[in-house]
Amino acid sequence: MKTTAKEFNTNKDLAKLLNQWKNEATDKENFESANELSKQILELNSTYFDKLEKVNVRFCIGSRAYYESVTKVGNKFYSDGRSMTKENGFWNVVQIAVITEKMTANMLSDSHYY
Repeated sequence: MKTTAKEFNTNKDLAKLLNQWKNEATDKENFESANELSKQILELNSTYFDKLEKVNVRFCIGSRAYYESVTKVGNKFYSDGRSMTKENGFWNVVQIAVITEKMTANMLSDSHYY
């Protein structure tokens, strides 16, 4: 599905607000409203976020390399709705064809040092 960064950010902010309102309704024990908001969140996910292009990327945070399946909007990558830019701590973000078992094993073997 084709989209723009502006549309993506608008829908991301809407999902964030819906989730916040659902949590507030749950805290106030207003379960009918919380249930309705949950349905709206699921609908937004199924009609928009689930249809966005997912790609595999290699990136670094600090001196460690990571591999992850992320959302691609235009020429930008988003990990859990967060833009993967140097300002957010990501560097050397490169699209790759597939995440292999060896790559996953390297990430896990390196993780015990931190």
